[in-house]
Amino acid sequence: MPCWWRTPAGSTPAGKPVPAPASERIALQWHDFYLALQPAAGGSVAAFTWRDQPLFRTETASPESPAEPLALAGFPLIPFASRITGNRFAWSTRRDGVLQREILLTPNMPGEPLAIHGQSWRHPWIAENTAAGGYRLTYHHEPDSWPWRYRARQTFTPHPDGFSLALELANTDRTPMPGGLGWHPYLHRGDAHLTAAERAGAMRGFVREFLPGFADGSIVPVVDRVFAFDDLPAAKVYVETNAQIGKVVVSIP
Repeated sequence: MPCWWRTPAGSTPAGKPVPAPASERIALQWHDFYLALQPAAGGSVAAFTWRDQPLFRTETASPESPAEPLALAGFPLIPFASRITGNRFAWSTRRDGVLQREILLTPNMPGEPLAIHGQSWRHPWIAENTAAGGYRLTYHHEPDSWPWRYRARQTFTPHPDGFSLALELANTDRTPMPGGLGWHPYLHRGDAHLTAAERAGAMRGFVREFLPGFADGSIVPVVDRVFAFDDLPAAKVYVETNAQIGKVVVSIP
């Protein structure tokens, strides 16, 4: 399949693994498609377009700021997706000769009291070329509050009608490990609306899972920007850019 791509500095056509700094992207261009990856930003996709039209959302972080997966187009959820209630779960494993029957996780995102989406999206990945004309990203995890070693891989392969993404998770530790796979895309669509029932269900979940944390101080919101009430139109424009990392606050006198 004809395929052209820009190879990052230091890599070779043979596919030798190379580190990719957070500021450096690697990209694939084929037919009318363009796919940009940002390996050091949690193994994220930075852009995916067709004939210059975005299929995933475009990056919302400013060029001078560090790459943040939440501001990009998609990122992996490995070895679990969403939140772990109470940051703990029951699992028997032996570490350094000590039997653990409960795993206690450390929160991994500012302003979020619960461990979310695993560890891999908060760490750099290594990129290498594949024989099929794509890229393979790899992350090796060393034990922390998640007490197992594992290897995670994402393989991006171009096709005439888009690209395929293969996710892999391998336990490289000596004891059994729970695990799952997921991927978090941000699609380019501005006209999506929730039904009244969907909005009500989301609000009930918010009241149940988050309000107690606000009350006892275990959840402290991250504030991105504060606007005066007279600047409400500017606040609206800023929110619509989706460039914020945290809450946007409007101060009412």
